[in-house]
Amino acid sequence: MKKTKILIVFASLMFTGCAATNNSGYRWVKDSEKIDQVERMSMTSPYAVKTIWVNPPRKKVKTDEEK
Repeated sequence: MKKTKILIVFASLMFTGCAATNNSGYRWVKDSEKIDQVERMSMTSPYAVKTIWVNPPRKKVKTDEEK
């Protein structure tokens, strides 16, 4: 029983450690084009709209570094 618990804890730590690595060659950046588009639309709206970004839009861009 004790060995099973240790094995489960070890396996879960290994899986979470592998999931945190970033080998994709991409990174997330703020999507300034989308933000500008939404803010321009809110300025031209006939209603008084103020946009407050809690989670600004992001996009995935390829990094230039080679491994």
